[in-house]
Amino acid sequence: MSGLELPILHFEHVTRRYDRFIALEDVSFVVRKGKILGLVGESGSGKTTCIRLALGLERPSAGRIRFMGRPYSYRSKEMKAIRRRIGFIFQDPYDALDPHLTLEEIIGEPLRAHGLWNVTARERIRGLLDRVGLPDASLRSYPTRYSGGGLQRIAIARALALEPELLLCDEPTSNLDVSMQAQIINLLMELQRERGLAMVFVTHDLPLIRRIADDLVVLYAGRVMECGPAREIAARPRHPYTIVLLSAMEAKIPHRSAWDEANPPVSPACPFAPRCWKAQPQCWKERPPRIPVRPDWEVACFFPEE
Repeated sequence: MSGLELPILHFEHVTRRYDRFIALEDVSFVVRKGKILGLVGESGSGKTTCIRLALGLERPSAGRIRFMGRPYSYRSKEMKAIRRRIGFIFQDPYDALDPHLTLEEIIGEPLRAHGLWNVTARERIRGLLDRVGLPDASLRSYPTRYSGGGLQRIAIARALALEPELLLCDEPTSNLDVSMQAQIINLLMELQRERGLAMVFVTHDLPLIRRIADDLVVLYAGRVMECGPAREIAARPRHPYTIVLLSAMEAKIPHRSAWDEANPPVSPACPFAPRCWKAQPQCWKERPPRIPVRPDWEVACFFPEE
């Protein structure tokens, strides 16, 4: 990314360990103001750990995270101020919304938590419901009245209640049917453009990332395999794992097995070596560095595609 831009969110060599298990190792990337970062990879690759770290729900075991240039301090008051500027949309709206609370209580909860509830709060909530496509929704109604798509619209309204600058979306359409997925994606893209939001979009849907993301980070087994401009990586991926994700070649190579999960390559070897058709002895012995394809594009591979 351009050195002239101040990233809204910056992961700097972040590692997250849970006892002996390493969920993330030496992960670095930036989220640019007003841009969409796609975060992709298989289940267990570390995507949700990145989201939890970005929200300050967990601390890195090593490395640091910056918001608008300032490192997270993890003091309660300072983290509350950061969370006020970050919205979050969960994967499953059925789990995200308390069925015993009214829409007013659900969407107004962030306002109350940050001491912003006032005489205009209900008007703000009605405006948010209108903007997300629920203009006739009663503030006294409960989530059980709404379908999956309606619930996700309510969740989006809540995420926008504090007018955040960054929106974290953890597979927000994975539990919706195809037609509703398209509606929710279109809504999010409209809101992103209108409000100049930065977004981190976690998904398994690679065709979607091709369409919406500005930047792309490809994770595998907690490590960054490739990162850079989304459309260019999608058009000419350099890392073998990125090629697997973006093409039909996945059927031609072994899938990650239970044995692989329990017995990953000994660090610092390349974690993708057991599945890679290009793997050489060096890949099993050394960790590949992130090699610049150009200043804004890196690939962690000894034998990348040309």
